[in-house]
Amino acid sequence: GNIKANTDAINRHETVINNHATIINNHEQQLQSHEQTLVDHANVLENHENRIESLERGMTRNVEREIGKAGAANAALSALHYLGYNKDDKLTFAVGYGHYKGHSAVALGGFYAPNEHVMFSVGGTLGSEKMVNAGVSFRLGKGSEYELNHKGKIKELETLVTKLVAEVEELKAGK
Repeated sequence: GNIKANTDAINRHETVINNHATIINNHEQQLQSHEQTLVDHANVLENHENRIESLERGMTRNVEREIGKAGAANAALSALHYLGYNKDDKLTFAVGYGHYKGHSAVALGGFYAPNEHVMFSVGGTLGSEKMVNAGVSFRLGKGSEYELNHKGKIKELETLVTKLVAEVEELKAGK
């Protein structure tokens, strides 16, 4: 009886051991599958990292290029200057050139001063990158003492020149 009971117990244990071996084998296969999945995911992550780095480099180059173009356009617009008020030439024009970080731009501008206290201005860049500006400048107050005296002096000098020319003509006629 004891041998039979021991043989049955050994057979049951062998069955349990075989079942465990099958379970262990299945788990080992699952582990190998998971390891391969992890390797695949690591490769995907590396590819994503490379793409992100490439996109960052491209974006940085693009931003630097746009900054260069904007800087050149700003420099060109900044080169436009008004020549000052002249009652006989109320409309003036200017051309400006700008260069920044390997980029160049040209700008055209116009200034209109209907009087010595108000000026309208417009400017714009030429080429593929457009930048424009517009402005109104005005002066408040009675004006400077120098300006008032200056105008009076000019009028006096014009009168004096007219008088002297007339005297010279008289003297020439008397010869």
